[in-house]
Amino acid sequence: MRLTRELGRLFPDAKFELVNLSKRGQLASEMEARFVTEVAAAHPALVIWQTGTVDAVKGVDLASFGQVLETGIDKLRALDADVILINSQYSPHTLTALDTEPYRDYLRWAVQSRSAILFNRYAMMEYWVEQGVIDFSSPSKVDQARNDDLVHGCIAYRLARQIESAVKSGAGDDAKE
Repeated sequence: MRLTRELGRLFPDAKFELVNLSKRGQLASEMEARFVTEVAAAHPALVIWQTGTVDAVKGVDLASFGQVLETGIDKLRALDADVILINSQYSPHTLTALDTEPYRDYLRWAVQSRSAILFNRYAMMEYWVEQGVIDFSSPSKVDQARNDDLVHGCIAYRLARQIESAVKSGAGDDAKE
């Protein structure tokens, strides 16, 4: 687990246990429904909630999506967990077929209205593509494996640093008050 390793480097005296409860293809509402059962059972200090893409693909009503985000963050806060929302991945291939911007806007709004943290994966990946760091159009299996490794490694690195920054600034403590 790359994120666990990165956090271990930043906080060498701490112990981290990462529990992945994600289920591929779930809507935000399906994830949120699991918070009081599966997520609560894990007693998390931090929940990293990656959401919005499936909702965009399935055309979920934006107001409903926004309500689910608010309710979900509130449920996680009631568990005494800090919350980081992760928005969709960037891919030039999907831009023509899928508009995730309204859903990403709701994520930004939700973190502001509920004092959560946003990890802007979309902007980071868009930058990499624009700067030529990653070429998602390559048909080469070697290039695809390299890209996957680079993306996952960089995301773990940046996410760990965002967590470190929040811990040092006391952002999680402030959000709970």
